[in-house]
Amino acid sequence: MKKSLTLTTWTVAVVWLLVSHMAIAQTDEDDVSYQDGYYFIPSVSVSRIWDDNVFFTFDSLGEIPGDDPDEPGVEIEKVSDEVTRIAPGMELGYGSDRLDWRAFLSVESEDYQEQNQLDSSSARRIAQMAVEYLPTRLMTLSLSALYSQSNTPGELNLLTTIEPGRFEAEQTSISPAVSYRFSSSSLARMQLTLSSSQLITGVDGETTDFMAEWEESLGRQDTVIYGYSYRNYAFDTGADQYSHTPTIGWEHQFSAATSALLTAGPRITEDSAEPYLGLSLMHNYETGVVSIAYELGETYLIGEAGRLEAESLRMDLTQDVGENLVFTLSPSYAKVQREVTETEAYQVALNATYRFNDALSVFATYDHNYQEEDLDILGNREFTRNVFFVGFTLRYPRPYARTTEQ
Repeated sequence: MKKSLTLTTWTVAVVWLLVSHMAIAQTDEDDVSYQDGYYFIPSVSVSRIWDDNVFFTFDSLGEIPGDDPDEPGVEIEKVSDEVTRIAPGMELGYGSDRLDWRAFLSVESEDYQEQNQLDSSSARRIAQMAVEYLPTRLMTLSLSALYSQSNTPGELNLLTTIEPGRFEAEQTSISPAVSYRFSSSSLARMQLTLSSSQLITGVDGETTDFMAEWEESLGRQDTVIYGYSYRNYAFDTGADQYSHTPTIGWEHQFSAATSALLTAGPRITEDSAEPYLGLSLMHNYETGVVSIAYELGETYLIGEAGRLEAESLRMDLTQDVGENLVFTLSPSYAKVQREVTETEAYQVALNATYRFNDALSVFATYDHNYQEEDLDILGNREFTRNVFFVGFTLRYPRPYARTTEQ
């Protein structure tokens, strides 16, 4: 019955894909703008996933002792499985010269071939909203809000990608922002972000982030950015912490295609002062773009109490092959330090997406994760996880504005 249901799902999906593709294959239009006004975009993504470590089992856990101490225990092994994931979504929005807003909702279901206890009709839920309004040509007001729920909370630790295991977690954030251009060379920005996170087996936390920047252009190639940020962490364990970080940044445009940004400053906490450092490089070329970003600062992990020292390095490479095929490669490294332990995470993600038109695309993704934890006197433990996806995404395209008579 299980295999029959999965086969039926894929059969229906493929038929819908082919019929829809034939119906919209001739509707592509390039290099045109979108129509003003309201729009509604339904979508669905269907994928088949091969996961060689569905429970995030550490490689060095050894054995579970049996009842008889003279008998060997049960060895803990990684469990692999195949998963069918279906993610319908819908986007509603409005666009005009001065006002843009959009809202998106998606709920993902997962159907496991062997580990049926992991089946879920809502393995992930995402709801997000973004508004941008230009009251004058010099001022921009914006507001964004996000709700995310997942049974793999490492997906929500965006800075580090560190996986705490397979538990249900959710995260909510709201972020108003304003920017004002005082002159052709001076721009001010302020942003407030309020977020909360919950892990079913861990600590609930709330963070408050305030950021202010003054950007001063020194010519065509150089910009100085004076900044200040305040961050407050509050956890249900009572371990509240804060930090103040004044920064100065320098952005240099080496050419029309290549730029670099360096930001540094002291990170002042309730009991110490530590450095903050950020460095990013970006280069655009005819068929792609490559970027590298390094950050030394602080973060928090869903389910844990307290501010953590963090260091991260990430590269993103996007390569176009012809008009329809895009490859992306994203290796990353992250380390977080606690009082007596630390965790290092290495990740490599490789994706290929082929776009038939605005409505239909197919994709294949490989994701490798390696994580090592230094538990001080308890020694080290590590886990590896390899995940391979194949699937397609089908969406009703947003209408284009007509720029020429047909």
